[in-house]
Amino acid sequence: VAARLVSDTSVVRGASTDEAGRFSITGVAPGQWRLRLIRLGFRPDTQLVTVGAGAAVVDLGTIGMSPAPTQLGGVNVVATQTDVVHAADRDVYAADAIAGAAGGSATDVLQGIPDLEVDIDGRVTMFGQSPTIYINGRETPMTGEALALFLEQFAAENIQSVEVMPNPSARYDAEGAGGIVNIVLKKDVGLGISGNAFVSGGTRGQLRGGSRATWQRGPLTLNGGASLGLSGDERTSSELRQNLLADPITFLGQAGRSDRSSWSGNMDVGATYELSARTELDAEVRVRRNVADRERVTRYTEMDADRLVTDEYDLILLDDGRGSSLDMALELQHRLGDATAGGRARDPWDRSDELRFEIEYERGGDLEQRFVERRVLQAMGEVDYADELSWEEDRQTESELAVGADLARSLGRTGEIEVGYEGEFGWTDEGRLEEDRRPDSPDVAIGSRSRGFVHRQAVHGGYLTLARDFGALGAQVGARAEYTKGRLELPGDDGAYDIDHFDVFPNANLNYTFGQGKRVRMSYSMRVRRPSSNVLNPINTSSDPLNRRVGNPDIEPQYTHSYTLNASWSGGLGSLRATPFLRRSTNEWEQIRTVDDEGVATTTYENLGSTTAYGVSLTASMREVRGIGARVSLNGQRTDRDYAAVLGTSPPSFTRWSVRSNVDGEITPMLSAQGSVVYNPARDLPQGRASATVMTRLGLRWRFLDRRASFGLNVTDPFDVYDSRIQRQSVGFVETGRERVSMRSVTMSMSYSFQSGGAGSGGQGGRGGRGGR
Repeated sequence: VAARLVSDTSVVRGASTDEAGRFSITGVAPGQWRLRLIRLGFRPDTQLVTVGAGAAVVDLGTIGMSPAPTQLGGVNVVATQTDVVHAADRDVYAADAIAGAAGGSATDVLQGIPDLEVDIDGRVTMFGQSPTIYINGRETPMTGEALALFLEQFAAENIQSVEVMPNPSARYDAEGAGGIVNIVLKKDVGLGISGNAFVSGGTRGQLRGGSRATWQRGPLTLNGGASLGLSGDERTSSELRQNLLADPITFLGQAGRSDRSSWSGNMDVGATYELSARTELDAEVRVRRNVADRERVTRYTEMDADRLVTDEYDLILLDDGRGSSLDMALELQHRLGDATAGGRARDPWDRSDELRFEIEYERGGDLEQRFVERRVLQAMGEVDYADELSWEEDRQTESELAVGADLARSLGRTGEIEVGYEGEFGWTDEGRLEEDRRPDSPDVAIGSRSRGFVHRQAVHGGYLTLARDFGALGAQVGARAEYTKGRLELPGDDGAYDIDHFDVFPNANLNYTFGQGKRVRMSYSMRVRRPSSNVLNPINTSSDPLNRRVGNPDIEPQYTHSYTLNASWSGGLGSLRATPFLRRSTNEWEQIRTVDDEGVATTTYENLGSTTAYGVSLTASMREVRGIGARVSLNGQRTDRDYAAVLGTSPPSFTRWSVRSNVDGEITPMLSAQGSVVYNPARDLPQGRASATVMTRLGLRWRFLDRRASFGLNVTDPFDVYDSRIQRQSVGFVETGRERVSMRSVTMSMSYSFQSGGAGSGGQGGRGGRGGR
């Protein structure tokens, strides 16, 4: 918009409209002005405006412009995606650039990130601690085995990027000693409808399929997706336990085989409506359902001190598990200033000059039923008869309501202040029913036992953060105060356990940019690891009479102080990154195992003491040369533990390191190849030692139909060398064990991206770190 004074055309004023078409011109003298309006795709327009003497504001109302379509020549744009972006408080990894992720699952994506480790059971750790997993800025409602199963069957095709935050700012919940990992889903933004569809299958029974789509018109955007995944695995295991408390010493041998099959379905629907140019309403509903069946057969061999067999029998478990969850969220955001508040361009994580309200409700349940049969063996090892039969049912119901409000305001051109409140109100009801059945009449119960507990917990949190740039130096400091009150009730017992804590969690981030690709970030945060209901549960959840598994309602929260330095350099040859870290945990709780003089092992949780871990992560990335790029990561960590007060002695200090490398390159403009190797050496456990493991992956991807479609072929552990062994020992026992899981598989995948009704589908990610939950 250009304005010229009619009486003196040398006097010129001008402005550009914002996203809503609004503009404002200041310093306008009284008189008659001629406005010239120009917009691509519309006919230029001229308006005469009279400004009276003493007029403070002249409102021009709505100015209509006539369309004038312009035929433009075709433009072919080819861009290279950055594999990793170092933001103020996080590192952002592009999912498409991770070797072996194509056609795989969210677990495969996380395995390819240098700072994360994923074990054979899908447990994710960062610098030795378990991070909290978020999806699009919201914490996942699943934990433990349910979360591992969800990540295993959530397709990588739906993931845009992964944000890794070792030391999150105070706006985030302080829960999780290992920081936060936020999975950002793809979200197309073109006019009309756009999205993708995918299907993949593998030789280990994996089958995944689904689609995501986005529809946008005017102020309304709808997006959603659905996926279905099937998987299975077979495992063999063996253990030999020496009971040092028995007199004379006895031995117990266990040889097991497990066969599991499962399927999982996920569906989410979201809507965004722009109530005005500054106000936006978001709604989201996410539903999950999973079913798992498992058959486990374990042969027990009891032996005397001379290892002569005294008894031998089989234990057969037939598991049938069901789980589901519902997550609903409503969020209102209002920008208090322009999109470039304080003279700064808004980046995906900038929430300055914004007011936000959010309410979220989660509800989930798990039900597991199993038959347990004990079969006596004859001397020749043949089954003689079944002498025991039982039926068990474990159920768990969880719900949580969360509300939050945040206000962020700019302080001058380079500063920002943010305050907020969050309240989380959770409830868990868990029970276990056991029935003894007649082996010759499985439907007839001859005795039953029932136990359960109810766990309620409320967490009130308030936070304040201050941020400011001082030239090349950026600083952010903050603190979060949380009050936790809860109660664990054990119906039928005489006791109840109260939980009452007040904590303050400080954090700080300092960033300095040297220019020419050099950057340093120093950060500190204090985090808490509260015991979940499964950890507090005092009910024995094991079906094996010789291996009990119980929780501990007396577990206290663990507190961790984390210090991280992130130094990165990038140049013409590639990039280097070094991340030294120090973590100090107090009141740490872990699983421990004890064996009584009858040979019964009990696994539970205990507050063991304090742990100090320090180390460094080194990553070198080579820029593509003739279409070939490579990355190597070396992680090293030294851990000192002080557990003497609980275990009688502290485990020795140990050093753990791992190496990851991947190579990717273009064979042709449409055909690319990837390969990766991950080596984890042997490591010490609180009561033993785990063996080294090696994992390799190879992959090919062919793009066609103008790169809208792709075909992928991936081979995991082609030489079938993955193996896991564990040795444990304590005052009363020595135990050696081995678990063999064949990870070798071949997976094929197909995907297709579509766009109609508009241009410019960019596959943009969702809001990174959109909320504090």
